[in-house]
Amino acid sequence: MFTLKDLPEDYKSLNSLTICSNKLIGGGFPFALGDGLPLIIGSGKEPKVWLQAVEDPQSKELILLVDGNISTVKEISVTKPEKGVIEVYFKGITRILRVRQIDNSSAVISFLDLRPIGLNITGNQDGLNIAGSSFSRNTFQGSSVFIGLG
Repeated sequence: MFTLKDLPEDYKSLNSLTICSNKLIGGGFPFALGDGLPLIIGSGKEPKVWLQAVEDPQSKELILLVDGNISTVKEISVTKPEKGVIEVYFKGITRILRVRQIDNSSAVISFLDLRPIGLNITGNQDGLNIAGSSFSRNTFQGSSVFIGLG
């Protein structure tokens, strides 16, 4: 399980990450579940994605689904539909993530639907919805996590 204190070995932070119209500047992560990081986006020739789902709601233990753009479970697939774009699908048909690299230090998450993997988080280019709360066109700087959950 990847946490704030135990990041992927080949993770390189982005200077700017736009999460469904909300901007996180100076490095950081979209969400934290306790100490765990359900979604990590890093830099490279293309955006690098690490995705974890809640394995046990009682303990908030996370299970790794995507490890550096490589699926670790059969229900999840990772595609590269165009240069600099990564999409993640659940069971091959339900898109759960689209991220596009702008340059070596910035990326944009333009689509997010983590409900199929147990997290009530959705969003598009207009805004982000987390368990009934909406966020749109906000800018955060110097924060290691955009939204802390539970």
